[in-house]
Amino acid sequence: MDINVIKELIAIAKANGVSALEVEENGFKVRVENGIISSSSPLQPAAHATEAAPAQPAEITSAAVPVAAPKPAEADDASYDYIKSPMVGIFNSLKKLGRPEIKPGDKIAPDTVICAIEAMKMMCDIEAEVSGELVEFMCNDGDQVEFGQLLAKVKK
Repeated sequence: MDINVIKELIAIAKANGVSALEVEENGFKVRVENGIISSSSPLQPAAHATEAAPAQPAEITSAAVPVAAPKPAEADDASYDYIKSPMVGIFNSLKKLGRPEIKPGDKIAPDTVICAIEAMKMMCDIEAEVSGELVEFMCNDGDQVEFGQLLAKVKK
């Protein structure tokens, strides 16, 4: 399941006061409860779920309401953007994964993958979603990260 779909699920749950939202797509199941993500593989093979899966992302996309999350106290400086964790899991640098790493001083674009978070034995690439110069990572390899935790600081 695409990380953007998971982010939209979180936004929908927050914007509409939904206490729980569950979606299954191509054998991957995600449940969002008050902004907490849990995922699991279904008990049945993915082939049984392929009929209903295409309709669900379209509904999510059309129902998504953009929500501007308040910036934490550490993010008050207007000359910086902060990349936040969209999920709970274990922080992994690209270097640890054997991929070309992003280092402080590198220019990044919104679609630049800066790290990955492991959740439920699955690696999820995390895109910057902002443009600028990477100042620092705020997590180390193997750190447990929470939803909304600051991962990196980016100079605008």
